Amino acid sequence: MDNQKSTPEQAAPLQEQVPEQLPEAEPQPEKKQGKKGSREKEELRQQLQQLQDQLEESGKRSAELNDRLLRTAAEFDNYRRRTEKEKQAANGNGVAAAVAKMLPVLDTLEMAAAADCSDENYKKGVLMTVSLFSGALSGLGVKEIEALGLEFDPNIHSAIAQEPSEGEPGRVLRVVQKGYSLGDRVVRPSMVIVSQQQTAEADNIDSGNN
Repeated sequence: MDNQKSTPEQAAPLQEQVPEQLPEAEPQPEKKQGKKGSREKEELRQQLQQLQDQLEESGKRSAELNDRLLRTAAEFDNYRRRTEKEKQAANGNGVAAAVAKMLPVLDTLEMAAAADCSDENYKKGVLMTVSLFSGALSGLGVKEIEALGLEFDPNIHSAIAQEPSEGEPGRVLRVVQKGYSLGDRVVRPSMVIVSQQQTAEADNIDSGNN
């Protein structure tokens, strides 16, 4: 028969042909890489938090600076307005003081214009002077205070006397001296005579005379 048993020498090559067992693969440092990645994420998270904190702090500082800027602008605007008012008041006081000194001159010119005069040229010259003087005062904002026939107002009128009248008491009967104002400032009050209620005694005297 052909089937012969193999000898030990013949079996040896067959054993050599069996591949040897491969060495076990070394474990990859996955756990180490996982820890490293977690640490990097934590560092990134901390950096992001720092950036957010810095951004919030910058926003607060910006709001504070903006608030200071608005307050400074408001204070400057108030200062400018206050200074302008003070300047206008100072100018007004100066003009009012100068006008008050010139008013007696106008009073004299008006009396001269109202007086009887045979010299027409002279009177015409006085009237022109009064007109020029009044125009100059008007250009400064000076106005005559109305008084005749109006109710007496102690803020703009100065009563020098009272006279009984059949009309409503407390009314201006006559203007002795004109008053003038400059804006809301009284340069000189009007000197006036005010009406008062007529008494029964005065009525009896008037009836007896009739």
